[in-house]
Amino acid sequence: MEHTTRTLEVIGPSNDGGDYAIYYTNPGGVKCIVGEAYRSVGPNAVEPAEGNARLWSVAHELLAAGKVLLEYSWVSEAAMDDDDYRMLSEAMNRMREAIAKVEGETP
Repeated sequence: MEHTTRTLEVIGPSNDGGDYAIYYTNPGGVKCIVGEAYRSVGPNAVEPAEGNARLWSVAHELLAAGKVLLEYSWVSEAAMDDDDYRMLSEAMNRMREAIAKVEGETP
């Protein structure tokens, strides 16, 4: 599964209720919307649209950082006590599961 490597930005809120768009600017300077985070998601139901849009816009960067973390985590494992190692192992497993979800794999 491929993911964008473009720099994504967030613009908003919209004039009609607080929605935020996620976009990139093409070489011609045109803003190309790739998604939108909606504030109003149903009757009497709202979501934190700005926060969701900002998270979405950097998801590919978080994925890349997670992969680097997993690749280099062994460097400090030798200096840890059992509790530290257990906590790092749990965090690493959660990172692996999240990356698998992003990449469409079964964790």
